[in-house]
Amino acid sequence: MTAAAQVAGAFALVMSMALLCVGRVATAVPICTVQALLAAIVLAARGREPAAAACVAAALNGVALPLALRHLLHRPDMPTAIAIPDGATVSWVAAMVLLVASVAIFAQIAAGDALVVGSSVMLLGLLLMAEREHPLVPAFGLLSSQNGLLLVASAVPDLPSSALLVVATPLMPGLLVANTWLRP
Repeated sequence: MTAAAQVAGAFALVMSMALLCVGRVATAVPICTVQALLAAIVLAARGREPAAAACVAAALNGVALPLALRHLLHRPDMPTAIAIPDGATVSWVAAMVLLVASVAIFAQIAAGDALVVGSSVMLLGLLLMAEREHPLVPAFGLLSSQNGLLLVASAVPDLPSSALLVVATPLMPGLLVANTWLRP
């Protein structure tokens, strides 16, 4: 992996940590956008073949989904603040535990650094969904987890293009529709 891809992956992880600190929904949207574009850069750095999947990821996760989320922000019934029920200390302790667990699990693997970053971004997205209360937090958490999944896929050598395109296709719309349909 190139140095630029490593830096982009590290900044994507920083964006996940920033999502845990965000108190306003309008701030979370650009953070998710930057994170998605960074994950697409990491995937594109793998070569010509993954570049198509990186373009799909950048277009859908980095542009289309954040625009849809920004549109939802303007609804009159949408709260502007994201509540942290247990406080920021619990968030940071949980985030540090997840990061240490990722390092401990993936440190022995050859592509360990990239897997640590990707799995950490995925886990922090899930943590965001678990601890925050806002109607759009599941969307932010799923988008962040999707970006982490893209980072993990970029660390797997010889992954076929079809698998990369599946990973680059956003899971969030289908999961949000299923959540709405299953909710009483």
